[in-house]
Amino acid sequence: MSKQPGVSAVAQGKPQPVPGWFTLHAGYVYLDHQARCTLGNDLAAGILQVRAPIGQPLLLSELFPVNRPERRTLAELLAGGRDVHNELVQWEQDGDVRYVILDAFCERGPDGWVNGVHVVMKDVGDLAGISNPLTNHEKLAVLSRFAAGIAHELRNPLTTLRGFLQLWGERDGATPYKEIMLREIERMQGLVDELLLLSGPRRVERVHCYPEQVLAELLPDIEERAKQQGVRVHCEWTDTPGVWGEPGMLRLLLSHLMDNALEAMENGGLLTLRVRTAGSWVEIEVSDTGPGIQYYQMDNVFDAFFTTKEKGTGLGFPICQRIVADHHGRIRVSSKGFGTTLSVRIPVCTGHLTTGPDLV
Repeated sequence: MSKQPGVSAVAQGKPQPVPGWFTLHAGYVYLDHQARCTLGNDLAAGILQVRAPIGQPLLLSELFPVNRPERRTLAELLAGGRDVHNELVQWEQDGDVRYVILDAFCERGPDGWVNGVHVVMKDVGDLAGISNPLTNHEKLAVLSRFAAGIAHELRNPLTTLRGFLQLWGERDGATPYKEIMLREIERMQGLVDELLLLSGPRRVERVHCYPEQVLAELLPDIEERAKQQGVRVHCEWTDTPGVWGEPGMLRLLLSHLMDNALEAMENGGLLTLRVRTAGSWVEIEVSDTGPGIQYYQMDNVFDAFFTTKEKGTGLGFPICQRIVADHHGRIRVSSKGFGTTLSVRIPVCTGHLTTGPDLV
């Protein structure tokens, strides 16, 4: 009697059916580190509402249109790198609302990085009449609608204020007060842009860029802020092959990571910044010597609105996760009771842009 291939055949990305999953009363898919999705059975195709061969790896961008909520959910599971148990998610498309229960199990390599994610899903239909706590995916969906509305309402008055202040400066000359006002308006505009980043699909214009150069541009400001807090800055980076990325978004990602590290060390410490090539990835690490993150909070750090800071919004890490996912990368956080390290991996530039500018 021949042995069935089982889960490992899908995990290895082999283009063949997986008999063991046809009898499961749930949908099964496997996500590999190249952002490819392999359907394990027909039920998975039905739940995801896609037509694709069973057992054949396909990029998420090939499997789903850009505006499909299923694509966003699977991309977040892969980028987040955490196990999920009985998580209820809501998928809404053209007025049709469906609820699906997800279980996700990460497959990790010897270095601790996620090589792939096994996802089991069950469609439970329309549960709109049942009161359930919001899951992280639902929170992000609510946040997206809220962010889009607020951002568009704020953008026009901010643009008007900035325009009049600039005209005022040209007529009467610059003053410290006008410069402060313009700087604060620019800061508010940055917050609006970040809200829009979470509000839905957007066009990503990728170019060949180097994370170590982006970090070098940010370093003078970071060193000045660190000096004021009594924090030492230690840098370790080597020249990398670069990545296909959006420099502005990489700049925002690194700024958030370093801001978080500095905020954790109000009374001094050591900020360590590393950029290096790790196989087919460019790896960025930001480490601090702050109090660290409690073990029972680790599963929530990427949840929307979750924060341990008195004045925190709980949006910094979700924004980082979104930027990393847009670059087909991975992000993880590690903390063992003292200090925290945030690690980001983005695929190395291969010499040509195969995915092109796209919507994510």
